Amino acid sequence: MRPMICVLLSWLLLCTGARAGDWPGDSLYHLPARLSDQQQRDFALADLHGRPALVAMFYTSCQYICPLMIEGIQQAEKSLDPAQRDRLQIVMISFDPGHDDTAALARTATDKHLDPVRWRLARTDPGNVRQLAALLGVRYRELAGGGFNHTGDVVLLDGSGRAIARTAAIGAAKDAAFMSTLRAALSSD
Repeated sequence: MRPMICVLLSWLLLCTGARAGDWPGDSLYHLPARLSDQQQRDFALADLHGRPALVAMFYTSCQYICPLMIEGIQQAEKSLDPAQRDRLQIVMISFDPGHDDTAALARTATDKHLDPVRWRLARTDPGNVRQLAALLGVRYRELAGGGFNHTGDVVLLDGSGRAIARTAAIGAAKDAAFMSTLRAALSSD
């Protein structure tokens, strides 16, 4: 998986003219995609640098795996000590930018009681959605009725934007190895 991420990032850098900067070659922070969150703040993934981040993909009208992913991340968040929790960033990027405007993201954040200091529900343009999904190893496809079939991967990025762990378990707290890596990253990064 790592060699594929390096190839994709190298290709993106060549095609976009972006410079590598100080990020490792396999850092997702090379991706120049612009995102907008539930508070209408524009940002790039590189703006997350310096602290570990959990990154996942979802859509607000999902009634199946997405709410379970959010609950699982909330459980993982609650299991951390206060200092670790303060260092954690969580970014969930929508598959459905056509329907998930910032108002829809804000409603979901409010309905799910997501702390806006740590949680960013974000949207970007469809081309960036595809690139992000590929780089994160998330598979998805749009269904005729407007929903999506998708994997429920949660990816842990270190402070340099490298994917250092992932879980497909619904509820990151159910994956002991993932939680151990998360705690270590939040304590040392």
